[in-house]
Amino acid sequence: MKSANHHLLRTFGLWILSLLLLGSLDAQDLALEEIYHDKVVQYMHKDADSTRFYIRKMRQSDNHCRVLFADLYEATLLYYEGKEIACIEILDDVLVVINQNPQPQNYTHTKNLIGKTYEECTDIIKLNIYRRYFYLKMNRQKFSEAYDHLMQMGEVLNNLPERDDYYMKNEISLTFSLASLKSKMGKFQESNSILEKLNNEIDFHISDTSQVWYKHLLHEKANISVEMGRNFLSLGKKNPVLIDSAESYFKEAYMLTQKIDSNNKKHKAHYYLRKAELDYYRKQFSRALSYADTALTFYTEDESKQAVYFFKSKSHFGKQKHDSAVFYGKKALGSPDGSEVYDILAESYFKLNKLDSAYKYSQLRVESLEKIGVDKEKANSKITKADLNNVLQLNTAIKGKMQAEKRKYWTTIALSLLLLLGILFYGMQKRKSQRKALLALREEYLDLLNSSKRESVPNRKIDGKLADEILTNLKVIEDSDMFMKKDFTLTTLAKLLETNTSYLSRVINSHKNKSFNQYLVDLRMARLLENLESKPLLRKYSIQALAESVGYNNASSFTRAFKKYQGTSPSQYLKDRYQ
Repeated sequence: MKSANHHLLRTFGLWILSLLLLGSLDAQDLALEEIYHDKVVQYMHKDADSTRFYIRKMRQSDNHCRVLFADLYEATLLYYEGKEIACIEILDDVLVVINQNPQPQNYTHTKNLIGKTYEECTDIIKLNIYRRYFYLKMNRQKFSEAYDHLMQMGEVLNNLPERDDYYMKNEISLTFSLASLKSKMGKFQESNSILEKLNNEIDFHISDTSQVWYKHLLHEKANISVEMGRNFLSLGKKNPVLIDSAESYFKEAYMLTQKIDSNNKKHKAHYYLRKAELDYYRKQFSRALSYADTALTFYTEDESKQAVYFFKSKSHFGKQKHDSAVFYGKKALGSPDGSEVYDILAESYFKLNKLDSAYKYSQLRVESLEKIGVDKEKANSKITKADLNNVLQLNTAIKGKMQAEKRKYWTTIALSLLLLLGILFYGMQKRKSQRKALLALREEYLDLLNSSKRESVPNRKIDGKLADEILTNLKVIEDSDMFMKKDFTLTTLAKLLETNTSYLSRVINSHKNKSFNQYLVDLRMARLLENLESKPLLRKYSIQALAESVGYNNASSFTRAFKKYQGTSPSQYLKDRYQ
């Protein structure tokens, strides 16, 4: 009996110990899950690889809501990496799971899982999903869809049972998002009115909060000052006096961020870029570019750098440096200001007379503005018609210049073809004239040859040797004036003698002991000296005229040939012999 009781007690003790150990293990697992959650939040903006490592750890949890938070963080990471399509796909899947999955029984509330029930937890996840949808749509300028997501955020927020600090934080965020949307839609004064009320509300709460909450409210106030500054800057395009108001709000935002974290480089970068924008609208382009370069030294993310490149493109365009405007404009493509970059690129390419590129970006800008116009009407707003009209005017100017360039191109082609036809016709006529001249020369030669045969050797038999015949015929040429013509060449002579140039050249070389060129020079110089003796009037000719009389085009070549033949220049020869 005693032994049986002892056994029973021991069994009961082991059972109690097992329950305690299981409870301890559950508590340990919950502690680890909290650590993983903290790590994801810690690394989200610093290290993508570490963030994804702890996201995978979160997905191993038995707590269904913890897994959904892991998916939400993965989508957020993709958003910051610029992978918007992948981000949207995950967010859509999470919403489907929330709407279709029944409430699990294993939900455990912890400090990082806001919401004491599973329903509260999923409402908070939906709130974050709709917020991400809102910014995705607003950045793409799909304002009506962004407004719909803003309304969904409001419905979920009102569904939360407690009006605690988390509720207040999201209520501020919701109101600020509405003001941002108004600003994006061009309703700057309405946006500022909302922001002023929100700022007063934050001031009411800010003195009665913890240090952590205090910094968060400072951050919200800084965002409000930036948004109001941007609104005044937009209004300052028509009223430059308001640019000073924008500057004061930008400065106030910077001072607030310094209270939060004075070592944050991104805050400094934003401030310098805003100073650059102020100087841009004041048309102080060189100083604006200097501030932009300073901002670029603090930025690390490519998306932030794209914003600087867009601004530098605008500033260079303001300075009429269109090559630089194109360079930085193309680097800014894909940024949130991407559609506005089309304006700069279109106008710069137009100024550079690169019309195909100008038309391409002008069309892209027109399409983007037309889409914005439709979307803004759905959101009970109107597009600034001046923007669209300006773009349409540029588009029309580009098309007009392209048509003018096309007409100019085809006119040039037509004129070139006419010129080419004229040249071909002239060449044909010239060859026809040369042929006629050659035929006439040949006829003259034949007449001389026949006359020579009749007068000199009427009964002479034709020598069978071709060389003798050529030499005989050369004698006829030498007695004529044919070789005195400018176009008299070896080819001309060969055609007259009905032989080829190669054989004729060899005959002259072997029987005259000189080349054809020297043979021709000697004939011309000898004939000139004879003419000078027999025709006194010729002695009064200029050197150019004497040159032309024996077949030379210019006096220089004639003088060289005469000096080589006679040993003195033509002018000296005339002086020595006839004066």
